[in-house]
Amino acid sequence: MASKHPYTDEAGKGAFLALLENGESIPSAAKRAKINIKTARGIKKRADKITLYCDEYDLPPPSFHDRVAIAPKPGRPYVLSELDINTLDVAIISDRYHREIH
Repeated sequence: MASKHPYTDEAGKGAFLALLENGESIPSAAKRAKINIKTARGIKKRADKITLYCDEYDLPPPSFHDRVAIAPKPGRPYVLSELDINTLDVAIISDRYHREIH
């Protein structure tokens, strides 16, 4: 049975990171925040990556909101412009024509 909320929300991530800042280990903080351990490790890795990025470029430390923000999802389809659609149509018609010749 699938869960109602497939993604961890910002509140859950915030609770998890707050528990980590209070000195709890990742497994116990994940259990208390009711987050899968793999998800918890991913949240910690992303929060650390944001902190390292800010340190590397001499930026102020990231806010708590920045550390718990939901990462953009990969694989979102791009919106095609009218020119792109026309170019694809020409390529498909040309390919179909050349396949019929052979």
